Amino acid sequence: MILGTLGLFAFAAMVITSCENKEALLPTTVLSASCDTTHLTYNGGIDTIINTQCAVSGCHVPHSTAPNYNTYAALSANASGGTSSLFYGDLVKGNPHVMPNVPQPGWNSNPCLKAKLVQWVLDGAPQ
Repeated sequence: MILGTLGLFAFAAMVITSCENKEALLPTTVLSASCDTTHLTYNGGIDTIINTQCAVSGCHVPHSTAPNYNTYAALSANASGGTSSLFYGDLVKGNPHVMPNVPQPGWNSNPCLKAKLVQWVLDGAPQ
């Protein structure tokens, strides 16, 4: 009886833990057919998103309080590590910050921008 009860508790703990560890890659958003999230590289378009949405005056640039994202080396230091990276955490989980904190023009009307950044991180943040 005691072993059966312990087994039931262990099973329940395992199920609850496995559910808690599942992360949503992106909020449920319908992307347009023109949103291509394949074969993304920093030099192949991610840099443009970063330079227009993130590395802007007062944000992810040298000498700001936020991490510097104005070069591949600077960004990849925070984007490597996939779902455990700081960059991914900010984009998807809002942990420790919700990014973008102050969305640049076009960000909210174009969910493809975030989808590309997230997929790029999941692909290993290639240059």
